[in-house]
Amino acid sequence: MLHGVEWVAAGFEIVQSHFPDWKFSAADCAADFGLHGAIIVGKPIPVDRNNRRALVGLLESFTLTLRRRGEVMETGTGAVVLGNPALAISHLAGVLAQQPQFPALAADEIITTGTLTDAWPSRPGEIWSSDYGSLGVPGIEVMCR
Repeated sequence: MLHGVEWVAAGFEIVQSHFPDWKFSAADCAADFGLHGAIIVGKPIPVDRNNRRALVGLLESFTLTLRRRGEVMETGTGAVVLGNPALAISHLAGVLAQQPQFPALAADEIITTGTLTDAWPSRPGEIWSSDYGSLGVPGIEVMCR
């Protein structure tokens, strides 16, 4: 796994919803092209033959800590993403291979593999941060506007 992956990095997804009170079904979300507003990508860590095997194991077992103003809001592990975020990439590549009308994954694409925590409401001035523990990927700090 992770063959063809050039780097990994932390990601902070900014979600948004125009559905009143965030009340919608999964079908509504899919038909509306999801809840994605923006993504902030952290410092890339190169993936190479020297660290690939270790990263695959760490992606499954690491714990993310999500904080708001320094207070822990939630934790999540890589295993919540199809058992391992690397499996999410493999799954995507396999699905695309089964659908020749769509292009295969290409160099320089940024792929997000899934969220490890719930989406939380934020307010202007709040500072949110992430810590990826044993994964060794630098966390991200975001101030809401």
